[in-house]
Amino acid sequence: LARRIEALGIKPSHIKEEFIRGSGRGGQKMSRTASRVRVTHVPSGIQVANQKERERSKNRFIAMRDLVQKLEAQNKVGVGDKEKERIKKLKARASKRHRQIKEGKAELLLDYVDEDVPA
Repeated sequence: LARRIEALGIKPSHIKEEFIRGSGRGGQKMSRTASRVRVTHVPSGIQVANQKERERSKNRFIAMRDLVQKLEAQNKVGVGDKEKERIKKLKARASKRHRQIKEGKAELLLDYVDEDVPA
């Protein structure tokens, strides 16, 4: 795990860890101790929470492992590029609609909507 973290260039200052009281099965041990772990990679904003085990150290390891897997997947697939492309298309579509309304070409659509509304 340490080699994978180093390969991604993750610094300890990039990681924020929170320990929260657990919930669910496990009895008093779970409800009184802060064994649930939430790990956040601050630069990307990716969060991973884990409560699979009763021990904080095991949950911390599992959460870090899951976080590294998510970061590796993001770096390989290039999720950011796909998201940027989707946002670009949505903005183009919205500006086209705005331009049509401004030029008066969308009046037919507006009249059609008005006809459906009972007076």
